Amino acid sequence: MWAPAPVMTQPMPNLQQASTNNTIVINNQTAAPTVQLPRPWSTGICAMCDDMSVCCCVYWCPTCAGSQLASDMGEGCCLPFCVTNWLVALRTKMRTQYNIQGTIMDDSTTICFCHLCVLCQMMRELKLMNAATVVGR
Repeated sequence: MWAPAPVMTQPMPNLQQASTNNTIVINNQTAAPTVQLPRPWSTGICAMCDDMSVCCCVYWCPTCAGSQLASDMGEGCCLPFCVTNWLVALRTKMRTQYNIQGTIMDDSTTICFCHLCVLCQMMRELKLMNAATVVGR
């Protein structure tokens, strides 16, 4: 034999006792992640003389300067000797790491025409970023 299923009902509030109105506000909005736009380089490509110690190091021994830059950026100091287009790779890494505007094509053409200026600019940028990190601590 078939028996009908029991019917469940929810208790109803006594409307005569309700004297206040309760308002429930639900806010399901979540904050959108802030996207920080890329910033320009701290110094220009032709500002070699802004830091004479960097300028002299790059001018007198660009290989030593390149090795130092690679090492300071967490890469092997032999990078300039072992990797073709190492400066493009380092510049792209620096732009990505410090949220600097530009493209790989910009990096390549700038390096092609004035690699010593680029090396100076990158060393100055790293020096400024490291100084800002020390001050910010």
